[in-house]
Amino acid sequence: MVTTGALCLLTGGVRMTSRKATEETVRRLFKAYLRHGMNRDNAAMLIGASLGMTPADVTKIIETDTDTGT
Repeated sequence: MVTTGALCLLTGGVRMTSRKATEETVRRLFKAYLRHGMNRDNAAMLIGASLGMTPADVTKIIETDTDTGT
């Protein structure tokens, strides 16, 4: 039996994992699009449209990543 406190903890952990997975997906797609010669703004728009995010949200994730050269 799971108590209410434990259930909230588990649910929060799933959300955190999902967010991290989304951020990693954004980073990988962005790098791949740049490698193929796509413009940074177009890459952010395409990723955002694919993942249901705004280009600004994608840009925030990319700006915090040191491996993408931003």
